[in-house]
Amino acid sequence: MKNQMVRAIIGLSLTLSIFSPAILAQNAQNPDNPSLGDLARQERERKKNQAPSKVVLTNDGGTTPSGQQPPLDAPQNPAGAARTSQVSPAHCLRILNTAVITYSSTFNLGFPTSLSALGPPKVQGTPPSQDSAGLIDEILASGAKGGYVFTYSAGKKDANGRVNTYTVRVDPLPPVAAGQKHYFTDESGVIRQENDKPANSSSAPFREDEASQHAESDVPVAITGNEEGAIGSLKALNVAEIEYLSTFNRGYSPDLKSLGGVRDPSNPSESAAGLIDIALASGKKFGYTFTYKVVSKIRNGVPATYELTARPDTYGQTGKSNYFTDQTGVIRVTQEDRVATAMDPSISEANAMREAQVNEGGAAGSQNTLKNEAGAIGSMRFLNTAETTYAATFNKGFSPDLKSLGESGPTLTESGAGMIDEALASGKKSGYTFTYTVVSKDANGAVTAYEFTARPDTYGKSGKSSYFTDQSGVIRATQEDRAATANDPPYSQ
Repeated sequence: MKNQMVRAIIGLSLTLSIFSPAILAQNAQNPDNPSLGDLARQERERKKNQAPSKVVLTNDGGTTPSGQQPPLDAPQNPAGAARTSQVSPAHCLRILNTAVITYSSTFNLGFPTSLSALGPPKVQGTPPSQDSAGLIDEILASGAKGGYVFTYSAGKKDANGRVNTYTVRVDPLPPVAAGQKHYFTDESGVIRQENDKPANSSSAPFREDEASQHAESDVPVAITGNEEGAIGSLKALNVAEIEYLSTFNRGYSPDLKSLGGVRDPSNPSESAAGLIDIALASGKKFGYTFTYKVVSKIRNGVPATYELTARPDTYGQTGKSNYFTDQTGVIRVTQEDRVATAMDPSISEANAMREAQVNEGGAAGSQNTLKNEAGAIGSMRFLNTAETTYAATFNKGFSPDLKSLGESGPTLTESGAGMIDEALASGKKSGYTFTYTVVSKDANGAVTAYEFTARPDTYGKSGKSSYFTDQSGVIRATQEDRAATANDPPYSQ
């Protein structure tokens, strides 16, 4: 059976795993996509004798290249800079872990052999490849960002030439001040840290402090142990869904129960994949109820998209936040007593809104602007995912227009794919206007490249930022009153 499923994105900010039509076609024509299996399983035994990848450090402590605007979340004062230096490495490691899994599922070669292989192609417009996958930004691919050095080490290749293990060590650039943190992660996805010495696989797991939570973490400021557990469970479920998809080539799981059970490595079962624990498979854990829903299916009833929600069993007692995620991997949150949805802000966006409200005295106008901007960013991510799903479903390239991605009847069609809501398909949502442009087509008329822009309906009121994205999945932003372009810096949460 042809694999016509989109490879999902994990993690927040992400928008990093949108594939070119060439890669999608390659995956669709290969019925023998290897299983991720245990590659993302936590705390698996690591192979020894890993050789560090040689990385050329091309930027000064991760500063933005000359002539470019700094990221929107760049610190504006020394205090902010100190705080960012503690948080950014963990944020980057989350991006790297997601990119490495995406690389493995895209090129069927296991994990990359070097950090640079995850970076963008050197020549603009060149399709992603196993040597330049376009899954992380150029600065991170260079091995230095935010005042830290990132050292990626690939494990030895197995008999089939696949790399099945890796480590990433993150250390401060010299001069190293007392109290600076060091970080570590590997194929388990667990981020670990140490103070004043290099971190390793035995170091304590990383936990954001309150200052970090305000800045860009995945954890709300008013956190409880249950809420942290719920967030971790949703991350684990997203990883499990990717493993399930890649193992059985039958799309995502039909229900939570199928992700649980006892795994038999010699004979994996679609109804008992053994990818999550019994409690989570039952839908009850950490004082939360987890609900899984298949949103859409393609041919032969294969689940193509899904939604997961987490609600406190007793609102205000077992938790004060409701969470949502889907195949994009972005976790969204609301502190209202209701089910969270795809329209709620991501956790880091919600934290930014909360911080801005505090800094500006709770101004309603400012909060509405930030909410619109968060909605626009979320919509851009959703559109990229929809385009990838469209290309993988119909095997005719990306969509010809926004309308084709919109609502449909009981059956998905090329002109009514049912992958985005009616408002977004109209080009008007969250105080923004969304414009879709077909950039190029192949000899058969299939769309091979596209661009999306999002501009505030009223600059300064409905939004203060304009956004751009394309088939690379990278969202770019400008705070000038103009349309954003491919030359603007990447949006950074």
